[in-house]
Amino acid sequence: MARAGRALEEFVRELERLLARSPVDIKSPDHLPDRRTGAMREVDVSLRSHVGSVLVLVIMECRDRSDAEDVSWIDELVGKREAVGANKAIAISASGFSKSARTAASATGIGLRTFEEVSEADLRSWLSLDEVIVHVRYANFTGIKFGIGEGHPTLDGYLPHLPASLVGRDVPILIKNDDGGRLTIDDLWKQVPKAGLMADLTPGERRRGTVHVAFTGPDRYMIETSSGLVDVEGLAITGEFGYDEHRVPIRRYYQYVAEDGVLTQNAEVTIAHDGKEMVFGIHGTPDGSRFSITRHDMSSTADVLDFDMWLDFQLIERENPRAE
Repeated sequence: MARAGRALEEFVRELERLLARSPVDIKSPDHLPDRRTGAMREVDVSLRSHVGSVLVLVIMECRDRSDAEDVSWIDELVGKREAVGANKAIAISASGFSKSARTAASATGIGLRTFEEVSEADLRSWLSLDEVIVHVRYANFTGIKFGIGEGHPTLDGYLPHLPASLVGRDVPILIKNDDGGRLTIDDLWKQVPKAGLMADLTPGERRRGTVHVAFTGPDRYMIETSSGLVDVEGLAITGEFGYDEHRVPIRRYYQYVAEDGVLTQNAEVTIAHDGKEMVFGIHGTPDGSRFSITRHDMSSTADVLDFDMWLDFQLIERENPRAE
């Protein structure tokens, strides 16, 4: 289980990626040496970029608590900034900062970030949407067949068709030829083109079919058999495929804010299905030059949608926008 606050750190990382206007190396978490003791210090998010020939390091610390942060946290960040040799330290609080914390941050050069809830009317000029249409597509595997080609001394060109439950979607059964790294069937499935599976289907309809995957590119794989390692030339995955359609209202509007103004404007939709839930954020810069969709959930214990599902977003503008 992820530790408390980790979801906020990952969310901030994605917002900073959206905001980056030059090549920036963003890590979360990161570990940096303490210049005094040599011990490694963990930071929630780090950003590294070059200004000319000079490497600039920014560290960001995040807190997702119910109360506003006080001056003691600012003092801690001043110490950590000096210890790891960062050029800048930024504090991100989901609940804001006390007046004394803001005063101390201004005096010591600590940047502040927080989130401000706003009304739909405030963001209407940026996001003229009432709802999002979400297509949740399903892939329920029933069987897998490994093609091994011809010429193997003990096998006749293929392995028997195996039930998916026997293979195990999360078992690292495939071995990469070049480095010995292992992949699961799910890892491979993420790379398979899937558009044809849903052709001519209507929401709620299911279709049984077979997806053929040929390993013709530079990535080649092997599997372990009773006869030893065998090269795999392809897979045939059978299963039931389909999708459901959900019309999901925008549930939340908020801004990611620094001392000198709004950094990103954001909205959220929550997708719930069969008792499971996933939160998606729609993000843009105030000038409209950058836009992204992210998956995030501020709860470390949320029961999220299974990863054998994948989603398509269709953002629908209002047919009759309300008058300003």
